[in-house]
Amino acid sequence: MHARARTRVPCMHARARLRADVGAVQKRIGVGSRGQVFQANSGDGKIVAVKVMNREDDETNVEITAISRLQPHPHIIAMLGSVEYSADSAFLVLEFCETDLLEVVTARGGEGLPEDVASAYFLQLVKALRHSHKRGVYHGDIKPENCLIQGADLKLCDFGSASLQRMSTRATGSVLYAAPEVVPYLAEHSDASPLAPGAHEAAATLKAAGMLGVHDVVRYDAAAADCWSLGVVLFVMLAGRPPFAEATLYDAEFVKLVQNEFDFPPHFSNDAVRLLRFILRVPPAERPTISDILRDPWVTPFSEARASINVMQRRMTRQHHGGDRLHGSRHHR
Repeated sequence: MHARARTRVPCMHARARLRADVGAVQKRIGVGSRGQVFQANSGDGKIVAVKVMNREDDETNVEITAISRLQPHPHIIAMLGSVEYSADSAFLVLEFCETDLLEVVTARGGEGLPEDVASAYFLQLVKALRHSHKRGVYHGDIKPENCLIQGADLKLCDFGSASLQRMSTRATGSVLYAAPEVVPYLAEHSDASPLAPGAHEAAATLKAAGMLGVHDVVRYDAAAADCWSLGVVLFVMLAGRPPFAEATLYDAEFVKLVQNEFDFPPHFSNDAVRLLRFILRVPPAERPTISDILRDPWVTPFSEARASINVMQRRMTRQHHGGDRLHGSRHHR
């Protein structure tokens, strides 16, 4: 697998371009390996987010193709207008959201979200993925930071790691949320690092199932990988922490991941545990489809659970911010 090239991030000329095309740039609200995100005022006075990326980066082209293909959808971040270009930058004007799911969960102080609230957010994320997969877009980096929150609505964002083919060889994503068949290509390993007990057996399990190659990424089902990440996000919402620590190739956490060894906190309901066991299966072919997940009885009707989100937000606003909104302004990196 080739190392990912580092993206050049535009700076001062990008700000000048934004002022000309969008209006007043208020502040930078996100920085990532692929670009920067600015909060700005649109021509009609609305607050928008502007993502500035290197136009020559392959991932920029993937993101633009993916997000354009998915418009419009209530749980996909909205693209406002067409993509603009300068000599070396691409500018995506997107709807602005107040916070993200990670901040919502973190604000609970490690307790996790109530199950009715988690189910409401989860249902919206599942619907976003159903739409995405139907349009031939497989996200590749589903995690709480990429689930923006505006009021009671969740908006999936950041499609720079997406695959536009279901059988993918793109090793993208975040180790904590990546499926077992993807983790070995994301996690770093030093030849000098000692192997954890069971590491050889864990690797052999993946190789025997056709899930691990020697050097190059084995073609994997990107839809099934998205479903695994979906399950990890659900666990994080309910527990306030991920089910696994970040794995380094062939360490103890890698072994636990492959062997599916994790404990459910005692406050999880039986239905939540059953659903998570249904989703977090190591063999990709045994994982449910998005349609299977939508039929699960734990996924409560959105009309009922939406009220729970509003109640929780009002309670947390009074407790943590004295009347201010739930958390600081955030947008995807």
